[in-house]
Amino acid sequence: MVRRRYVSVSLVLGLALLLASSAALPSPQETAEKRPKDQAEYELINKVYKETDPLTKLQYISEWSEKYPSSDYWSDRLRLAMRTFQQFGDGKSAVRVAQALLDEFPGDFEANFTIATLTPSLDSTGATVLSTGEEAASSLISAGKPSTLTDDQWGQVKKRVLTTSHQTLGWIHMQRKDNVKAEQEFMQVLDMIPNVAQVSYWLGNVVSAQGDPDKIELALFSFARAAAYSGEGALPDAGRQKVHEHLKVVYREFVGSEVGLAELMELASSRPLPPFDLKIQRQETSPQVAEASDGEFDFRRARWSQSLAEVRATEEAAPVEETETALGYAIEVAGFEGIAVYSFIDDKLATAVYNFVEKHSDDSAYLSDASTLAGLLGRKYGSTEGEFVWHNDLYRDDPQKHGLAVSAGHLERIWRWRTPRTDIELKLSGDNFDVSLMIVYRSRELRKIQQEAAISEELDKL
Repeated sequence: MVRRRYVSVSLVLGLALLLASSAALPSPQETAEKRPKDQAEYELINKVYKETDPLTKLQYISEWSEKYPSSDYWSDRLRLAMRTFQQFGDGKSAVRVAQALLDEFPGDFEANFTIATLTPSLDSTGATVLSTGEEAASSLISAGKPSTLTDDQWGQVKKRVLTTSHQTLGWIHMQRKDNVKAEQEFMQVLDMIPNVAQVSYWLGNVVSAQGDPDKIELALFSFARAAAYSGEGALPDAGRQKVHEHLKVVYREFVGSEVGLAELMELASSRPLPPFDLKIQRQETSPQVAEASDGEFDFRRARWSQSLAEVRATEEAAPVEETETALGYAIEVAGFEGIAVYSFIDDKLATAVYNFVEKHSDDSAYLSDASTLAGLLGRKYGSTEGEFVWHNDLYRDDPQKHGLAVSAGHLERIWRWRTPRTDIELKLSGDNFDVSLMIVYRSRELRKIQQEAAISEELDKL
C-alpha cells in the first residue's frame, strides 16, 4: 500500500525563516526589552544561533534551558527548539513544543502550522492527535494573514498554508472514516494545487470506500491520476506502480476488462480531476447474480473441485507452502500483501483464503484496510454494511478505540456475500493484540463435504 507520509520539512522550515525575526541574536545594547542574564548566556545563545547541526543545536538549547530557565528569551528558545526538532526529524517533539507555545500564545501561527503540517506523519491516529491537528488546521484557515508576515511574504506562502491545512483536515477525516468530508477537503486541495499525487490517491480511497455507484468515475480517475502523473509532486516510482496494480484490479472488477484503461491513464496524467461528463462503461452482467460459465473462475484462476495439480498449474509462481491438502502462494491483491491458500478435500478444491500479512503500529489502520477491501468487494458482489460482532463492550461507545477493540479480541468486523457457487466472507479479528485480516471463499457445492470432514476431524480427536 502507499503510505500516508507526505510532510515536507523544507516547507515547514521555509515558513519558519519567514517568521523568524533575525538569524542571530542582537547585542545587549541593541534591545532594551530583552537582555541576556550575563555574558555567559549571551555567548551560549550565539552558539545556538550559529550551530548548523540539529543534534548539536538541540544539546545547546537544552543546556541553555537548564542554566537559564527564566531567560528573557524563553519564547525565542521554544521556537528555536520547535524548528530544530523539525529539522532533526523528531515530529512528536516539535508538536509538543508547538503546543507549549500555543499555551502561552493562543492562535500562534507558526505553532499551528507546525502541528497541522506534522500531524499526518506522527504514526498515530489517536483521538488527541487528530483533534489537536484538526484544531490547528482549522485555525490556520480561519485566521488569515499572521501579523508577523508582510503582505508580500503572505502572498508567497498563503496557497501552501491553505492547501496544507485542507490536506491535513482531509487526512484526519479519512482516519475517522468520515469519507464524505475527507473527499471535500481533498477536492479543495486539488483545486488549488493540482499536482499532489498523494492526495489524488487518498481521494480515490475515500470515494471508493463510500460505495456510491455515482462516484465510481471519480474514484477510478483519482487512482489513475496517482498512477499516471510523473511531474513535480508525483508519487515515487514504486508507489506509482503499486497504485497502478491496484487500479487495474478495481478497474477490471468494474468494467470487466482493461478496455479504456490506457485512455483513462492518459487523460488523468494531464489533469487532477475528471471532466464533469466522464463516463466509464460498466460491465453489462453483474457478477453477483451471473451463473459461472466455462470461462469464469471461482478464486483467482481456479474453479471449485479442481485437483491440487490442476490448481497448481493455474499459478505462475512456485508455491511457498505445499502439503497433500493445501497450496500457499505469496500474493499482492489491491495493494495488500499476503498469502493465498487453496484447501482441498479428497483432492477437490473446496476453500480458498486471502490472508493479509501487513502489520501496523496503529490498530485503527486495520479498520481502514478492511473498509477498503469491503468497498472493493462490494462493488463486485453488492454493497453491504457488514456486522459489528462485540465480545466485550469496553470500547463499544468509543469509535476512536475500535481498532484497539479488534486487536484485543473485543470486536470482530465481518462482511458476507453469496454468489450461485461461492460463499464469501471478509473478516477482521484479533486475539491478544495479534490482528488477522482475511477473505474466505467457500464452495457452496462442496460445503456439505467440508462440514462432514470437520466433524470427522473432531471425532478423530476423541
